[in-house]
Amino acid sequence: MEGLEEEKRIWVPDEAEIWKLAYVVQRQEGAGTVTVEPLEGGEPFTVKIADTHGFDASHTRDLDDAADLNNLHEGPLLHLIISRFKKDKIYTNVGGVLISVNPYKFIPNLYTLKTSGGQAAAATGAAVASPTAVASQGDASDAVVGYGPHVYSVAEGALEAMAPSVTGSIKNQSVVISGESGAGKTEASKHVMRFLINQSMKKDSHAAPNLTQLVREVSGGNSDRGSLVIHRSSLGPLVPCSETLTPPRPRTSRLTTLCPRVFLSAAGGDLRGSAVSATSSANKRRGSLIAAGATVDPVGTSTSTDIESKLMQSNVILEAFGNAKTVRNDNSSRFGKYIKLQYNEQGRMMQANTMHFLLEKSRLVSLANKERNYHVFYQLCKGGMELPYADELYLQDPTKFRLIAQGKCVTISDEVDDAADFALLDQSLQECGLTVMEEDAIWELLAALLHLGNVGIETTNIKGAEHSKVVSASEVPVALIAELLGLEEDELQKACTYHEMHNTVHGAATTIHVPLNKEQATNSIEALIKFIYSELFSWLVAKINQAHGSSRKTFPSFIGILDIFGFEIMKHNSFEQICINFANEVLQQQFNQHIFVLEQEIYASEGLDWSQISFRDNQALIDLIGKKPKGLLIICEEHVKLSFKRAPDNSALLQTYHNTHSKNEFYAKPRFKDPAFVVKHFAGDVTYQVAGFIEKNRDS
Repeated sequence: MEGLEEEKRIWVPDEAEIWKLAYVVQRQEGAGTVTVEPLEGGEPFTVKIADTHGFDASHTRDLDDAADLNNLHEGPLLHLIISRFKKDKIYTNVGGVLISVNPYKFIPNLYTLKTSGGQAAAATGAAVASPTAVASQGDASDAVVGYGPHVYSVAEGALEAMAPSVTGSIKNQSVVISGESGAGKTEASKHVMRFLINQSMKKDSHAAPNLTQLVREVSGGNSDRGSLVIHRSSLGPLVPCSETLTPPRPRTSRLTTLCPRVFLSAAGGDLRGSAVSATSSANKRRGSLIAAGATVDPVGTSTSTDIESKLMQSNVILEAFGNAKTVRNDNSSRFGKYIKLQYNEQGRMMQANTMHFLLEKSRLVSLANKERNYHVFYQLCKGGMELPYADELYLQDPTKFRLIAQGKCVTISDEVDDAADFALLDQSLQECGLTVMEEDAIWELLAALLHLGNVGIETTNIKGAEHSKVVSASEVPVALIAELLGLEEDELQKACTYHEMHNTVHGAATTIHVPLNKEQATNSIEALIKFIYSELFSWLVAKINQAHGSSRKTFPSFIGILDIFGFEIMKHNSFEQICINFANEVLQQQFNQHIFVLEQEIYASEGLDWSQISFRDNQALIDLIGKKPKGLLIICEEHVKLSFKRAPDNSALLQTYHNTHSKNEFYAKPRFKDPAFVVKHFAGDVTYQVAGFIEKNRDS
């Protein structure tokens, strides 16, 4: 092997460290092997020369940029990252890529913002970084002077690349944050926004912000493992922005107050026209937890500085309603979001728009062991007890509610105070422009969902048909649950226990209400819970967009931030995981395109001397999952259509998968006869349990 004659050290594979340095003892030319001795001492051993890599003196230097390593390969790259990590240098550049490793401890001033003079503008206390991060920022020259390798460098690179060129052209930017579950993607996106907010404020000579107060650190880096990719490129908008909803009307049902779109139960119960006048004391407007009677600026009148402040407050809201504890991450994002920050000609942030997608609705009704439902439910149970009308919400300890207790994990750790987080959430909702009436309606809706998860189903036989009825399984009557939803009891009963069918006979429209059996009624209740929460989440995002100044007015440039859930390999992988992992496969392809394909095309066009870099193209894997007409998700969609005519048959779905893809190199049957299939992803093989695939896809 080249380099063995000149150098007595080489890189050899190691089971524990992946790669390690060793001394060359003797070469066996005919056998194609080499005998080596570990640098730290130990017995010599023999390895194949083909499995080794050459050593260069640069491999032991402490470099900010791994691209400065000669003969760069996996061994010296890992060695550099680990050696810097041990010195609390968690960030390392690799050309236009930034790698970050979680220090699992406090590092002072890691995220201190600096003024143009180099002094600290604000220090953060929660300086726990993301676990492993990769950030593409275009050219290595984009790095910020004073920060060195840092996530702030990515944000600064986006700002510089967005600025008008000498020709006056503007290149919109996108920062893509992806990686394994628990990698700290949400924390990274907050640090990117924090830096951009700070830079924008410098553009406003009238703004004298207290950055320590403005940038409230939340969640403190609960991530615990995985890899993270942050990629900045000159892309247009990755997804269309969600439309703004009109402000709600007071004194109507909770469903229509918070969600102007039609609420229609998946079971067929029609909730349209159910805007019942609220008459009970439970529906009277009370003061909120923190600043009762405080006035809130009308939506649309916020200054640009307010937008920047509310961007940080919105993180609190989105994490409360969209994050949950999993077995891998105490603060796992269970949805994806794309935030579009729009700038004026002077480089001042003027408005922001958030689009969300793939909220994990199944978590609302089914929890794995040692996992929690969404944070907000536990915060409400603990902090909501201090509300002046708490007794009318019938709140109890989280262990009393099936929806949030079934994971047998109602607390995260001693460091997480759900009651204090509820107070912070309440304040953030106010600062993002929600009225007291709207906040009250949110707590009532959430309390109703908790109680709805505790109800039971009674059945009776009427004329040979099984009829169901929702009954209370606790001291909270069904009528009070309906009242919290702003409905009459018979409306809630109808939505949960009947399927509404529409038909046209001789040109006349008819409606038939088909009674549901116990299993169907249970599924209907769960579908209603998921539907209401999903609509509430969408409504909250729309309110946040209003607070961020989102309107039809457009500005000349923007920076988009994509924060997507990470790749997951769980003990039990279902429909949610294949959707999440499919999205990450597409992002991996995007990363490959920009890092390998486009860069090599530039080298070729400029006539540079370069060698072809091979990488694993995952297009065939993407086709396996999503390409028409035989992709896994496409086949599942066809079975969903059949399920409306007959009971869902996930076994038939699995058999179709096996018959269609058994010869695909990225598909495999499990070793044992489990109702599952295996996809050989870029990040590793994942076994998916097919149970529930059709039902979950139909619900989505």
